[in-house]
Amino acid sequence: MIVYDDEGDATKCNVAMKKLINQDNVPVVIGPSTSGTSLAIVSVAERAKIPIISCAASKNIVMPVEKRRRVFKVAGSDIHVSQRIFAHMKSKAITKVAIMTGTTGFGASGREELLAFASQFGISIVADERYGPKDTDLTAQLTKIRGTPRPRLS
Repeated sequence: MIVYDDEGDATKCNVAMKKLINQDNVPVVIGPSTSGTSLAIVSVAERAKIPIISCAASKNIVMPVEKRRRVFKVAGSDIHVSQRIFAHMKSKAITKVAIMTGTTGFGASGREELLAFASQFGISIVADERYGPKDTDLTAQLTKIRGTPRPRLS
């Protein structure tokens, strides 16, 4: 087994993947563990015809299936996560929600699914904020969410 630490960096992951293929001659890769780094190497894996088993969740890692024939993932999909969250909210009669998602692979993909499925569950997204991987202060986003008009409770 050969292990490289990509430090969650897509560029480092891409370099490590090429090293695994070209120098280490591996038959398969297990990893990476984040959606962003997984997305960074799917085309490399496909070109080299090396299967990868990603440990990340974004549906975009394995889709479109016809272009990701050697790419697999073990984590639950952001599609299912979004649907389960909204199903739970619906069961609790929650109809309005603010979302705040990361701009990396899973956050961006998860955001797409939240936006796509909300209306199917009768949920309105009243605020949609994002944050970057290096953001250490989310005060601006939270202030915007807090300023979103709230429904009156009877």
